[in-house]
Amino acid sequence: RVPIPRGLVVRPRGTSGHEELVELTVSPTYARLTGRIPQDVTTMLTDALRYRDDGQFFMQRKLQRFQCGQRIEGGRCTRRRAHAGVCDSSQPEPRYISLVNVTPGGIVFPSGLVPRVLKIIGEVPIHAHGEDPPVPARAPSPLPDGTVLYEDQVRAVQIVAEHPRCLMSLATNFGKGALIAGLCHAYADQKILVIVDGKTPLIDGRKLLEERLRTPVGQMGAVRNSLPRCRVVMATIQTLHAQRHATVVTVYLRDDVDLLIVDEGDVVTPTQWFPVLGMCQAPIRVSMSGSMRQAPHPMVVEAFFGPIVMDVKDAELIASGRSARPPGLMPN
Repeated sequence: RVPIPRGLVVRPRGTSGHEELVELTVSPTYARLTGRIPQDVTTMLTDALRYRDDGQFFMQRKLQRFQCGQRIEGGRCTRRRAHAGVCDSSQPEPRYISLVNVTPGGIVFPSGLVPRVLKIIGEVPIHAHGEDPPVPARAPSPLPDGTVLYEDQVRAVQIVAEHPRCLMSLATNFGKGALIAGLCHAYADQKILVIVDGKTPLIDGRKLLEERLRTPVGQMGAVRNSLPRCRVVMATIQTLHAQRHATVVTVYLRDDVDLLIVDEGDVVTPTQWFPVLGMCQAPIRVSMSGSMRQAPHPMVVEAFFGPIVMDVKDAELIASGRSARPPGLMPN
């Protein structure tokens, strides 16, 4: 941990003339804001880094509050006899989920939200844990099977090298499979984990990756586990989440992943994804999807990956001849 230079004064934006010494310590997974943090800054952060729960995150049986003021579980009021006809007809209050944890030792939040925090508090000393992220060992193209990547796919690999924590919004037909293979080929000296959502993307994606890299790719999921034996591993989030407490999975996520790739990252949710993403200490992490801009809660998909740094739209691929505009056929 690098000490703060003495005498450095930081004035957080939006405060009432406070001059406070604040520092931000960033690790691959979580960041911590420490120092003499004004209460109004803490309030601004907790208000900004939260989102409204739409019923798809965290809890299947949520605690709700009804007009009678009683907390209920599973839709049943503990005082329904005294409040008959009141509790059943009232609406629960909206529930907000915070991505910030305020502790006596500071304010903790996922590292991907650092750009949002800096917009609120201004520039502060930033201290990073660990060494600098590794750089590509070789050019991403051509691939071992002879495939030559498009220019924008090569540029995407270069962007990952420049922004080790990033999101990519890539239109349909961009070629995410080829991009993933290009990343695995470029970072030839690093151990890589590719996470997908579901068994079908796992089986199809692993087969395609093996064909392009001409090397075995490990698989975790679909009744198969080959974590320790391969440099590149593809896994389902369902299997990683279910086995996250197993020693072999814990050690692998903590010590043996240098590059983390998430395919279709717009489906990230705190319940299933955050425990796995928070355990993985990969210094380079990239998430890509064709519908990243349509994610219901942008803060959730940014939490462990940061903001969108590359945006390729359908019109660009249509203009280059790699995609086509589908005909619109409407029934009479």
